[in-house]
Amino acid sequence: MLIDKLDLVNKKDIYGEINEWKKHSSNPLLYIWGAGSVAVGVTSDLQKNNISICGYFVNIENAVIDPRIDSDKVVLLDDLVKKDQKFSVVVGHSNYEFVRDLHNDLIENIWILAGVVRNDIVIDNVFVENNVNELEYCYNRLSDDISKCNMIDYLNAKVTHDISHIMKHFVKQSNFFSNNILHLHDSESYLDLGSYDGKSICEFIKETKGKYEKIIAVEVMPKMYQKLREQEWANNSGVEIYNVGISDHEGVDYFNFDSQGTCLTGKSGTPVKVTTIDKLLGDKKVTLIKICIGNTIIPLLYGAKDTIKKNMPVLVISAGIDKYALVKYIPIIEELTEDNGYCFYLRFMNASADCLTLYAIPTKFRE
Repeated sequence: MLIDKLDLVNKKDIYGEINEWKKHSSNPLLYIWGAGSVAVGVTSDLQKNNISICGYFVNIENAVIDPRIDSDKVVLLDDLVKKDQKFSVVVGHSNYEFVRDLHNDLIENIWILAGVVRNDIVIDNVFVENNVNELEYCYNRLSDDISKCNMIDYLNAKVTHDISHIMKHFVKQSNFFSNNILHLHDSESYLDLGSYDGKSICEFIKETKGKYEKIIAVEVMPKMYQKLREQEWANNSGVEIYNVGISDHEGVDYFNFDSQGTCLTGKSGTPVKVTTIDKLLGDKKVTLIKICIGNTIIPLLYGAKDTIKKNMPVLVISAGIDKYALVKYIPIIEELTEDNGYCFYLRFMNASADCLTLYAIPTKFRE
């Protein structure tokens, strides 16, 4: 049984460890490794726990710096090492596997936070015990041993705050579309929900060698929508780009756009026009849908009932930042299709709990 494979006891107190080190260290210099959006979330987490930092470091020149970070506080690792002072590190990016290659005698400690994209989403022993039957069902519906191992590692990392559960089995895949369970063809009609800066679309174009039927990009954040419009592929034939929210209804919802991503809030935040996938697409056919949109995936799926039932597209769904992902996503997809027409897989994009991805592959592709 799944519950017998989980560690529901040994929770790490990383913030306590850092505070104890700062209290007793003769030279408590603390830097965040990274300067992107994840580093912003890490900074916020540390501040909430009364932990101050000296700045940020990156190990490549011309690294992209999030505008919310003071660029004057970002240094190259080589320049930091030249100061010849011992320092400690909190990882501020989602490529945790790179920690294996960070070696320097001046580094005293390296800490990794188990999940920082939506750290307010708590998966603890109480949550697991309250949802054990639903989690067991989803575990048994997974189609290979790698997926089952990844589900165990994800839950253990979230409950214990110990990322080593994921690190010990992690195998890197280069993007959403490069793995042994998903095979793209040259007539894909691709719906990208949560396109952000267009990286996943660039990866899709690369994997298909530029041969596809259609790309439909949807991004709710106005600034990122404008960035999508500036991409070199934006004016290609067969490309459509929309600045709209996706839900199970048409109207206006309220979102926060912050360091922890796009979040549906209820009645506060930025008002955003929303629609459903069924309304957005109408009679347009899609063969592949990637969904990476924060905490609105459950209503989004219900708003895609007709599209999913009619087209049976491959679904690639971010599952690491919604506490109910491993409880509800699989049953909802099965409910929408009625005939259990999908095989389900879990893969990590990076060695981070936030980067768990659910693949729903139509059974006909597995026969």
